[in-house]
Amino acid sequence: MNTISVGTNHFIDENAALRYYLPYYGGDYREARFAVENKLKEGEIVIGQPQVGTDEVLLVNQNEGRYFIERPL
Repeated sequence: MNTISVGTNHFIDENAALRYYLPYYGGDYREARFAVENKLKEGEIVIGQPQVGTDEVLLVNQNEGRYFIERPL
């Protein structure tokens, strides 16, 4: 069966989100921390597992600390 993996806006924890966004802010820890806190507050990113359908599989990209959903094509 052919599948596709789709990245989500869900992270395993806040530190994973910070590591993910740090390069986007030139390595500036304070700026990245502020951005992550705002993204969490506004619901742009979420900490914890997303819900998946019965034909979907939840995966974790350990390098990103982000959840992916694998689903049939």
